[in-house]
Amino acid sequence: MSERKIHTAKKPLGQNFLNSPKALRQIIEASHLTEKDVVLEVGPGKGALTEKLLETGAIILAIEKDRELIPYLEEKFAVHIKSKKFKLVEADILEYALPKNIQPYKLIANIPYYITGAIIRNFLDEGKQPTHITLLVQKEVAERIVARDGKESIL
Repeated sequence: MSERKIHTAKKPLGQNFLNSPKALRQIIEASHLTEKDVVLEVGPGKGALTEKLLETGAIILAIEKDRELIPYLEEKFAVHIKSKKFKLVEADILEYALPKNIQPYKLIANIPYYITGAIIRNFLDEGKQPTHITLLVQKEVAERIVARDGKESIL
């Protein structure tokens, strides 16, 4: 891989690059992936989770908003792009329209806390809902998702 400026997380985008081997392993285990699965990955960032997803043999459609990461990801996953196991789309997930011909898919991501509720709502309201969702979110966000009183829940 060529030398590139090291990309630092952009706070306005809520970026927090995942690099914990334990967290990556737990996401993969919780997702129950096979080579027959299609995965929609939100915000691949520097590609740590993407690498693990590709190791399962699944087909990955990754949506990345940060245009500065696109050339890096295209280079890092060039072989997978060429083999059609990985497709990268530059887009905001909150504005992205799923392809009309998308197969049943699993939604997997490490997502920014400030759009967690919107992402979950969008995909649950989507005509083609995911068959499985695995999201890594901040503890406080998870607590708000399961809040019992209704007014505290972000959903």
